[in-house]
Amino acid sequence: MKLSLPSTFILLLLGFTTLWILTACKPSPDTSLDAQLLNQTGASVDLLTVNYAKGFSFKYENGIRKLQLHTTGGDTTIITLYPKSADGSQVSLTTPHIEVPISNMMLTSTAHVAMIDYLEAIEQIGGVANADFIQNEVVKDYLAAGKILNIGNDQNLQTEVILSAEPEVISTVGALSLPQSGLGILAETGIYVLPIFEWQETSLLARAEWVKVFAALVGKEELVQEKFSRLATRYKSLQRLQDTLTSRPRVLYGTPYRGVWYVPGGKSFVASMLKDAGASYAWFSDSSAVTLPLALEAVYPEALAADYWLVSGAELDLETLMSVDERFRDFRPTKLGEVYANNLQMKVGSGNNIYEKGIMEPDMILADLIKLLHGGSLPEHSFQYYRKLE
Repeated sequence: MKLSLPSTFILLLLGFTTLWILTACKPSPDTSLDAQLLNQTGASVDLLTVNYAKGFSFKYENGIRKLQLHTTGGDTTIITLYPKSADGSQVSLTTPHIEVPISNMMLTSTAHVAMIDYLEAIEQIGGVANADFIQNEVVKDYLAAGKILNIGNDQNLQTEVILSAEPEVISTVGALSLPQSGLGILAETGIYVLPIFEWQETSLLARAEWVKVFAALVGKEELVQEKFSRLATRYKSLQRLQDTLTSRPRVLYGTPYRGVWYVPGGKSFVASMLKDAGASYAWFSDSSAVTLPLALEAVYPEALAADYWLVSGAELDLETLMSVDERFRDFRPTKLGEVYANNLQMKVGSGNNIYEKGIMEPDMILADLIKLLHGGSLPEHSFQYYRKLE
């Protein structure tokens, strides 16, 4: 069975220690009071369905959407998304809330930039962090013209610049514990600090589905339902190709960092991606959704037996990779010439686009891997993110 795709997809994040901080100085939820008050609004919203992601969901009460953020520890934080168009003259919300649609938000992750671009809502971005890593050409042009502000980097935000622009929301990846980041100060001023934990999901589709959170914020519900439905259909059609495969090549993933090889756990989105691509992976049976810190010696036996080696670093050729550790020359994929990197869209002095645009192109990432691992498949597909190191 062969399938072709139009040319136009993520990966690898090391496991993070999460701290769930949304905003400071906000009272604890009082659901009964909100339900009573929201009856007065007469508002209505388009329903948004969540089919793959586990880290968030939506709840609807009295025509009001509530965003529910679920931690891996089992806790849930509820944020009322209160329509600006509703008659709220007599309403005083006491629970965490954001008035939507928002028109001025700031983003601290390139993945969030890609989600907003997917929603055709770049005009609603007021500022971005880590601007040097952004590859989106429209955002770069807006930065150069001063239409989007450069707010520093995610660990050292320019709080005065942010406050002067008066954003309604600032998105983060959840690492808010660093005092120097400035997020605590911003939260105290009334700017809503919203963590986006897509990187904790266990599949590429689940990660991409976090775009629906942004859709609810910027008023793009109908657009996201239509576009994401088509995206999921494309991904699942590729996923079904594995049912026709007669072989599953063994894949070694990643590289060591300072002597430690962070191997994606068996329940991670990387393992899910490899399974969907029809690979055999030594850690499929592991129950961890994060990375496993292993010594090179523990990974070495698999490296001597693997058919392919997928790396996620900045190496642009095989010799550069070999210079990291001479033992890499012993690896079977090295000898076979089957070493691939996910940096086809990486630019010198900028970021790797698989971590930006790739978040919303899981189908392209999967197509890359299927073509890479099963040479006769997808003959008309052109690699988007992976390249052979030579």
